[in-house]
Amino acid sequence: MKKDALKRFLDKSKPFGPIDANDVSLAQAPEVSELFNQHNRLFDSLRNNPSIIIGRRGAGKTAYLRSIALKEDYKVRIELNTAELLAGVAANISAVSGSVLFVERIADTWQALFWLALFHHITLTNSADFDDVATIKAFVECKDVMCAKTTDGFLVNLLNDSRNLQGGDLLELLRPDTGPPSHISFEKAQSAAMKFLQRVQKKAVLLLDSIEDYKQDISSAEQAVKGLLKCVGRFNEMQERLHLRFCLPAEVYPLFLESASNPLKDFRSTVALQWKSNELWQIAAYRYQLFLQLYHPSLGLAVSSLETRGEVYQFIDEILPKKITNAFGRQELTTTYILRHTQIMPRHILLYLNEIFEVHGRKQGVMASKPEPAAVRAGVEAKEEVLADEILSAYRSRYHSAKAICDACLPELPLRFPAGELHSVFNHRAKRIFNGEFADFQRMLLDIGVIGKVVSEDADYVQGVFQFTLPNALRVGSKDELCMHPVFCRAYGAKWDHGRDPKPVYPIGVHPEDPDVPPI
Repeated sequence: MKKDALKRFLDKSKPFGPIDANDVSLAQAPEVSELFNQHNRLFDSLRNNPSIIIGRRGAGKTAYLRSIALKEDYKVRIELNTAELLAGVAANISAVSGSVLFVERIADTWQALFWLALFHHITLTNSADFDDVATIKAFVECKDVMCAKTTDGFLVNLLNDSRNLQGGDLLELLRPDTGPPSHISFEKAQSAAMKFLQRVQKKAVLLLDSIEDYKQDISSAEQAVKGLLKCVGRFNEMQERLHLRFCLPAEVYPLFLESASNPLKDFRSTVALQWKSNELWQIAAYRYQLFLQLYHPSLGLAVSSLETRGEVYQFIDEILPKKITNAFGRQELTTTYILRHTQIMPRHILLYLNEIFEVHGRKQGVMASKPEPAAVRAGVEAKEEVLADEILSAYRSRYHSAKAICDACLPELPLRFPAGELHSVFNHRAKRIFNGEFADFQRMLLDIGVIGKVVSEDADYVQGVFQFTLPNALRVGSKDELCMHPVFCRAYGAKWDHGRDPKPVYPIGVHPEDPDVPPI
């Protein structure tokens, strides 16, 4: 029963459901399809058949992959452990002695691995009643000497075998003359796989989840990534029935861009997951409506279609107080208060909302009633430090000292400050623990979204633009005024502004009327 499946993920402790799509397996996704709201701009972009999905941690990359399971186009879905395969290919590159593996050769190796994944999946899920499946099985059985039970295991075993027998070159292991006389060639198995997909009228998709810990300083790993990007960039254009989706964390995207042998070609088929505020509230409203339908079906709130912005905000007004009083003693919209403590990503808003309703439930004992403003503030404040550390940890492989820098420097900064003050804090607090110049230090804080650039001010807010809302790097000059993102202010003890009326920082993009591309 779908209701029973949904109740495993939506309950009174988390009425807005899981914040991490990894909690839902690919096999479970069709049973709980309602958790994945596909009626938005970003999921519509799947129709363009992108190879690469770029997004920050919490932006919904894995949810995007899980949604593939809901598409009728792809009846064959194969999830691969990207990090494990990358390590195997890198090890093989290191094992090659006396010759150079060019990027084209490495790209061909990745392409072979992806076809081998399809071969193994077909053998696991089909009987050899047809010639095409029998051909594929004969090929796999010849190569699968370890009788791997998983597709990832099969691929890793082949990489190990090629390292031991062919000096690290997988393509050499796949040559026809490396097997017995009756050996099925790779090309014949490839042709049989295409005939199988045509016969059953199915498409297959390979799903490669994120690589968050990329060792760019290791030459073999960089070469493996170069080949992977070249293969991924062209893959979907070369096959009609076998496609690929590769998730790439935005936190390490610049490193992958540096590693790409031809960035324009390698990244020609991408989707960047950058959300609008109304889309996040639609996700939240949709999740809570599911909760009401499961546990409180008699409430009239559970009947809205939530297809328009008006319907979404009307629903949100029914489940949250319209306004709260913030720490500055100012009244502000609850939706703005919650979202300005996020980096405008689904995981962030769901984290806060689950906590707000948990606080409310502990106090009132009734989850389906509207939380008081105090519960909203308590819920956000309880998770600010958790979220700040989550954001920093996503950059650990690129900026090793980010957390130590925040510990040392942020307590010395107010909510808004001139660039010169940041330089002074760098000189007095950061130099001893940061390996780089001031420009590198400032770039790190901008990239992570710890600080942004002040662009305007009104009676209620200091308005700032942050990196996470921009398609390109945020640039600041020596005369610009900077501001700290709200989620880092309390978590790291930022100073209150002295000598001026204190106002909260408002990251542009948290209000539905904000421009899609902020002024900079």
